[in-house]
Amino acid sequence: MSSYPEFLTKEDVAKGHQDYVKRFAINVWQSTELVSSSWSTEKGLWTCKLTRAGEDVTLTSVHLIFACGSAERSPVMPLLSNREQFRGTVLHSSDYHNSTAWKGRRGIVVGSANTGHDVADDKLNAGLASVTMIQRSRTYVLPVEYYLMVVKASHIANIPTEKADCDNLSLPVSIRRQIAMNYLHNMARNDSERFDALERAGFNVERYGDMASVLFERLGGHYMDVSTSAKISKGLIKVKSGSPPNSYMPDGLLLEDGTEVKADVIVFTTGFEQNMRSIAGRIVGPEVENQLEDFWGVNEEGELKGAFKYTGHPGVWYTGGDIAFARYYNRFIALQIKSQLMGAPLEVHKESMNE
Repeated sequence: MSSYPEFLTKEDVAKGHQDYVKRFAINVWQSTELVSSSWSTEKGLWTCKLTRAGEDVTLTSVHLIFACGSAERSPVMPLLSNREQFRGTVLHSSDYHNSTAWKGRRGIVVGSANTGHDVADDKLNAGLASVTMIQRSRTYVLPVEYYLMVVKASHIANIPTEKADCDNLSLPVSIRRQIAMNYLHNMARNDSERFDALERAGFNVERYGDMASVLFERLGGHYMDVSTSAKISKGLIKVKSGSPPNSYMPDGLLLEDGTEVKADVIVFTTGFEQNMRSIAGRIVGPEVENQLEDFWGVNEEGELKGAFKYTGHPGVWYTGGDIAFARYYNRFIALQIKSQLMGAPLEVHKESMNE
């Protein structure tokens, strides 16, 4: 039986990676950066330039598998006027650690998805005098217990994980979308007061959201409610919605409707640039990048665009998603690579008869 808890901490995830590396004797290079790769059509090989512990290294490889996350570490930060006037602290969530240094001060969080809620909750727990969330657009709130009810329909102790993964993930995205929406929307209809309370507190809530769109098209923008919604409903965390920030003031932010929100610290939880294709492009160069499919997103057939399958150029693969998703789909990358190495490559599926 697994020794891991239901909700993994960062330490649990790290231990899982360590256990996996040890179990399969994987040769891991740390302190290493893949700087660039060039493709030889004649040889069918990548020549890879790396730096390892400060030294230059060259390797050749038939395949490059990008497993570096859908979001670049390039923060999206709204450019507001009069930044020089603000006397407090401004940072993006990528630079945020905790709020202990601001106890007793006033805080603003710009953004209302998962990170925005987590930062707002952390500010509240740290003892800030006030915490205000500025909500720029309607936000889908999915109570974690709804999600667990759907997941636990198959991922339970008496069903092997391999079978549960297959049952959940072997269906097309378009079909899984309809099944999930049926379950989740029915639960939301029977729990209306939860969402009504959020609306009374000024939070613009989407109670009948589309998780497939959130996960496969938007790559976020929702909130998996693990308790912060109740704090908003009770007024412990204030909300300003319907009017985005317009400019800085010496002691806060001015919203587009003229509302002034006071603050000593402002954290922007406004996300990152999101496409592994651009990350890969910096490694393989623009010529190859132009041939690559996008990493995530849904195509006209209701399937993922580029992950786990032929990306548009030989020897380039994308993998990603949450643990269960990658656990199930990574086998298809492995099978495609193995078939090529055996000299019997699988036929590449074309999404259009004209391709």
